[in-house]
Amino acid sequence: MAMAGAAFTKVEGTLFVIALLAATVVTRRSLKTLLLGIPAAGLLAAWIAFSQKHGLLDSYGRSGSRMHLENLALVLSTTARQVRYGAFYLPWVAALAPLIAARSLKRAAIPLTVGMACLAYTLYFYLHTPDPVFWIRSSSERVLLTSLAAFVVASAAASE
Repeated sequence: MAMAGAAFTKVEGTLFVIALLAATVVTRRSLKTLLLGIPAAGLLAAWIAFSQKHGLLDSYGRSGSRMHLENLALVLSTTARQVRYGAFYLPWVAALAPLIAARSLKRAAIPLTVGMACLAYTLYFYLHTPDPVFWIRSSSERVLLTSLAAFVVASAAASE
């Protein structure tokens, strides 16, 4: 049910659920894991149907728009400036530095995969806008907290 709640928190929550299920299926080598996603899929389907009926599907349909690879440097640099969180990247250092002394990176595989997938997906979305600066400045600190939290979990898992 927690994944259903995550899937209901807009596009980034849906990505989190997809990344979590995919990483779990790959690491556990069992398709039964997909059954965990049924409540999330049901709630998401209801939300998409509602959104489509009321013309709110713009965020979910963005992948069909043209990708602006010419903005790659701009997207990366603007995003990198935003995720400093006014603290010289210390949240990221604190989340990732413990992995250097990790006892078992295998235990961190799922949260690392989820964190990287959420980061990649966010950048992918930003590249689908001709002028992404406003969107990055207004959303990246919030949206990339998912990746940051996944990296914290990865560091904790790797230290056990």
